[in-house]
Amino acid sequence: MADDVINYWNSHPEAQKVTQLYMGAFTRLDLPQNRTTSVQWMLGYIASHQELSGPDLHMHMPDFAANQLMLSYVLPWLRPDQKFLVTEFSLVLLWYQHLSDPVSPDFTSRYHLPAPLEVYQFINLALQNPVPDAEWRDFLKSCPWYLEQKEFLSNAYQLFRSTGRLGVANYGMLQSWTKALPFTAQSMPWLLNALFASATVKPRENGSSFENFPWGKEFTKLQAER
Repeated sequence: MADDVINYWNSHPEAQKVTQLYMGAFTRLDLPQNRTTSVQWMLGYIASHQELSGPDLHMHMPDFAANQLMLSYVLPWLRPDQKFLVTEFSLVLLWYQHLSDPVSPDFTSRYHLPAPLEVYQFINLALQNPVPDAEWRDFLKSCPWYLEQKEFLSNAYQLFRSTGRLGVANYGMLQSWTKALPFTAQSMPWLLNALFASATVKPRENGSSFENFPWGKEFTKLQAER
């Protein structure tokens, strides 16, 4: 398939002027067991084809250190002129580990919620009946495992840029969830990553979504620093 794409790209000079080719996407290469013969072959293929600008990485991790481990493995495979693309990145696997944690009693008491209440249960309540922005923010702030990572976007940006090999890094914008589906302890909590709380929080009077804490503010700050 990659050969066909490269052949098409080579035969269309106009495409070469407006596109770059990356190949992937690679996931969880922080784990030695995932650095298989097939993965090594693909990384070697990327390095050996001048038409390819580099590998495409999906860096959804259980902790921040895993990002560095993955980059430390991938970067030595790159040619000197290549960069890496981060189509997606997050700590969603860390959030997933805490879905069955109890919600803070202080939070449930303040908002007159049933107790005991687990994290996934409050998220499900908010998805079925969106809550005010202040309540959603207070919920997130009451989760120590979430609040401890409030500078994740800035830290990830600095890590990617510090390699000198970053092409582009993209980040999720909107929460996406179908109300007909319950959010359970086994649901992957992608919605905690989003820049805008478009599903769990009531919209503003003009219909726009509130920024998701803390990623909206972090993202705006990073854009200003560019």
